[in-house]
Amino acid sequence: MAALYQWTVPCIICEDPVEFHCNTCGDALCSRCKDNHLKSNATKLHDIVPYSQRSIPVKNTNECEKHHGQTFNAWCKTCNEPVCTECMLSAAHNRHNFGKLEEKIMEKRKELQRELNFQSSLLVKHESTLFSVKQNRDSYEKEIQVLSLGIGAHADKICKEVRTKEKKAMQILQDLGNDHQSKCIQYESSIKKDIKRCKNQLKEIEDVLRSNDSTKILTLKPKRGEISTDLTQTLNTRPVFKPGDISVNVLEKAFGSLSVMGIEGAKADSGPISSTASKSNASVAISTLLTENDLDPAITCVDANHAWVETSDATLKLIARDGSVMNTILFDFSLRLMTLSAEGDLLLCDFSNKCIRCLRKGSNVMSILFRTETIPHDICCLSSGEILVSSFAERRMTIYSRTGHVVKEVDSKLFRYPFSVTQHKDSKLLYVSDKRGRQLSAPGRVVCFGMNNKKMYQYTGRKNALDFTPCCLCIGRGYVIVSNFESNSVHILSKELNFLQYLMPKQSVTRPVCIDVDGDGHAWVGESQTHAIQIVKYRVK
Repeated sequence: MAALYQWTVPCIICEDPVEFHCNTCGDALCSRCKDNHLKSNATKLHDIVPYSQRSIPVKNTNECEKHHGQTFNAWCKTCNEPVCTECMLSAAHNRHNFGKLEEKIMEKRKELQRELNFQSSLLVKHESTLFSVKQNRDSYEKEIQVLSLGIGAHADKICKEVRTKEKKAMQILQDLGNDHQSKCIQYESSIKKDIKRCKNQLKEIEDVLRSNDSTKILTLKPKRGEISTDLTQTLNTRPVFKPGDISVNVLEKAFGSLSVMGIEGAKADSGPISSTASKSNASVAISTLLTENDLDPAITCVDANHAWVETSDATLKLIARDGSVMNTILFDFSLRLMTLSAEGDLLLCDFSNKCIRCLRKGSNVMSILFRTETIPHDICCLSSGEILVSSFAERRMTIYSRTGHVVKEVDSKLFRYPFSVTQHKDSKLLYVSDKRGRQLSAPGRVVCFGMNNKKMYQYTGRKNALDFTPCCLCIGRGYVIVSNFESNSVHILSKELNFLQYLMPKQSVTRPVCIDVDGDGHAWVGESQTHAIQIVKYRVK
């Protein structure tokens, strides 16, 4: 039972979890302070017991409601209620059985102690079950991610085989076409030669007949053998393609099916998998990259094909869209979010040292650009050349010059817990994802305001605002794109923060925490827990 009281009672000396109680002086003590208590000459003879066995003096402060000035000092066993001296002498309790109030209190305390033990054990069971359920949920999400990759890979394998067969058939068709073309050319050439010979002989015969020269007429010999008379060469063959029968059952057998494994290992046939993607959504996830055990990957796109990604503890990698690693940099600080400057330099928020670091374009060495007054969480390079830094922990947003001088503070009335910031370069409007933080009753939101600290627009999600937990946001193709961690979705908004569509079908992304758009219009979505980055080609209708 010591563990139970450690949750609520601190040691009177050092405030560590309590384990013992001194009945002599009434102090609650931890294990270390109990030993010191017994070593002191003044307290070494004190009565120290486990906290659950402590002696608690009974304070009888309850006044009898029937007799003013009298307190309860006995227990009426007949009426099962506390009584005072005048109650016992009254006719209402004539010939009743009485007992000691202290004994009844001790009996009740033991009963309550048993109930306390039962509720404590029940609480432990429920907390253990809750932990198991959460573990099961997290592992299930990971298994879904792994299975989705496996399904996609298997589909690609089958499609590859079909494409190989298609390529082979197309090559045969091309060879047939080339052979037929060659034969036609040869036959045309032979016919042209015969036509020429035939015309020459016609002219020679006509000339002899017009001359009326008997000698030429008698001596002219026909030259039929020089001209082909067989014109029956076959050129009317045609290639024919007979498509094979598409059998759904055969395809299902070749592709496989998804089933549910029960606790005892029994499989329930669930049939083939069907696509759940919305037909109205024009987005296509073209690839998925797996990072190295980083729950919240930071992503900053560099150009049309590459992005800097925090892939594991203190590791930064320049990754191409096909997953190949172009560069790797190690660092020794706690990184939050990062951005790219107009010059192509990578600016990073150093959470642990309260500063902004810079990785110059083409360099592998990081340097401190300037130190901040607050703990930096996200950073945005403004069109003016100044730098906006948000501090989620300290609920502040500050604009700095490139040399680190404070230009001005953003009005704190515009936000509560600024998580991510960005600027719409065309309109110069600023956008901040405002998380709920510790105000659980307050909805998450995206706030838009101008450089004059004037609030312009606000977005609080679609239906249930309490499910809207905006994390990272960016500007892509002129639209505001924000990741919603709570409901596994990414929202595409107009610059006036009107909802347009989801980046991907809902639930096709798991805990999206970070997002950026490359120069080719692909959204890189970093998922928490799955260590995955989905690269999505999207189009807004």
